[in-house]
Amino acid sequence: MEQTFSRATQGSTELHATRQQLVDTLYHILRKKAGFANDAVPLIVDSSLGVNPQSDAAVLREHGFHARSVKEIFGDRDPRDPAIRSLAERIGGRVIDVDKGATPGEGFLRSAMRMPGQVRTAASVMRLVEEALQ
Repeated sequence: MEQTFSRATQGSTELHATRQQLVDTLYHILRKKAGFANDAVPLIVDSSLGVNPQSDAAVLREHGFHARSVKEIFGDRDPRDPAIRSLAERIGGRVIDVDKGATPGEGFLRSAMRMPGQVRTAASVMRLVEEALQ
């Protein structure tokens, strides 16, 4: 009986290891498909941030941050906040936004890196991101 228990425990451990490998593989595939290939904190620049979120993301990248705009990740379609939040949560990322998330189901919850509404320059965004990540 003890030998049967030992085999069952070993099988359970192997199954857990296999599941973890699958989860890790899917995590890396999702990060790569979203454009985040390394292990830095992924920063998703929401469309609510300024006039040109793609430009803000580019400036952040120029300064060593791993940032991509929602448009760079999802293309021209508007994925809405729940899809962006889901991606951020799954890849361990943060969403840079100025949204209030007042509509139920909207907003970015713990993934949010909120910027004040008056922030209008990429330099200001970069400074606030640096402060938030310290």
